[in-house]
Amino acid sequence: MKTPNKSLLPLLGILAAVPTSALGSVAIVMMKPTPDAPQPIGKYISWAVKATDSNAGPLTFQFNINPPRGQFTMVRDFNAGTLADGVWTAPSFDWVPTGIEGVYQVQVVAKDFASGQSATETFSYTVTALVNGTTPVVEKTANPLVALFSAPACAGGSQMRVAYQEQSGGPPTAYTNWVSCHPPATMTFEVAGMYADTAYNMYAHDRERVRGSRSLEERLAKAEAALTGTTVTAAAR
Repeated sequence: MKTPNKSLLPLLGILAAVPTSALGSVAIVMMKPTPDAPQPIGKYISWAVKATDSNAGPLTFQFNINPPRGQFTMVRDFNAGTLADGVWTAPSFDWVPTGIEGVYQVQVVAKDFASGQSATETFSYTVTALVNGTTPVVEKTANPLVALFSAPACAGGSQMRVAYQEQSGGPPTAYTNWVSCHPPATMTFEVAGMYADTAYNMYAHDRERVRGSRSLEERLAKAEAALTGTTVTAAAR
């Protein structure tokens, strides 16, 4: 029986200690948004991601978002991609920022659960305010019964909500929840619970806590936005 070459023994020991999965690798080769930044709040942004895997796969993809002043939150869990010509393509991911304006971190994780190998890529994307000036803006969304209402920034320590009512004046006014102001960022709300083919008036309410008292002072912002069917208009009151 031949004795192994002593010069090879250290190398053989290292290879024996390294898991087979560690000999493979995962790499993200493309991460591209459409359209390019900057884009306003409420804009649909599609992300295309491609990656390679020296192992057999399958390769799965997870998406996470870190908003301004926030932390990473998973928005799409791992889903298997498709393989073509040695490159894995992530399932389509459409993102609609509805929070505050600023720089968002969009992160993708590509992972091969069979080998345990993964790769991470993070992309900075700038989102701009939907409203400029002192008049709120209303925009349609993909859901015809949901509107995006954006108002100028309100003072720190205050709160804001949206009041909305059919223009016919029939049903009573409905309200969103109160949301704390976060100046200098604008305030954006997703307004739901409306009826199809019905015109609504929407108003921004804000309230401030009176110093030294638990009472609240509420006032109606002097601005109005009307959402009518397929037409969105906004006008000063």
